[in-house]
Amino acid sequence: MTHNFKDRRVIKTKAGIQKAMLDLLEKKRFEDISITEIANLAMVGRATFYRYYEDKFILLKSMLTERIYPMASHFPPVSRGIIKEMYPDWLALFTHIADSRTFYRAILCDNGSLSIRIFLEETIGSILSDRFETDGFNGSDMVPKEIRAQYIINAFLGITIWWLKNDPSYTPEQMARWTMNLFLNGV
Repeated sequence: MTHNFKDRRVIKTKAGIQKAMLDLLEKKRFEDISITEIANLAMVGRATFYRYYEDKFILLKSMLTERIYPMASHFPPVSRGIIKEMYPDWLALFTHIADSRTFYRAILCDNGSLSIRIFLEETIGSILSDRFETDGFNGSDMVPKEIRAQYIINAFLGITIWWLKNDPSYTPEQMARWTMNLFLNGV
């Protein structure tokens, strides 16, 4: 019984620390946030913060990882023949971003960190590189897998950041459809 109570305490404490980070990101740049501010807002001591997170970068990376990797399961391997069938996967991704708009806006837009953006690019890249099959892409005129992955990562992040900053009235359905159209047909 004590173990269950401790687990709930740990979950509650980590959730409080993560919420404090998110609240601070809505108000100030990542680089300007201190561990003391996070701990104070979460109503925990600095030692408690360090029990769970080595630093604020690890905290934010943990928050990203908890959100991104469950989404990776939505993306099946991609070959030339099935890329048109990926709309449901893009829809799930844009719906996830819309549902967590505050979080993604805080980390990707004005108050985010370049190091976090790089971490996000690398994480998405590792997920995507595992998803691209080489069958059907081996012609001498075809773009190498790594270049395709970088194109998709940066195009996706650019579109997403614009959407988060400028026009939330576009629905996840529209964003998924337009993104697929751009990837299939170009600009």
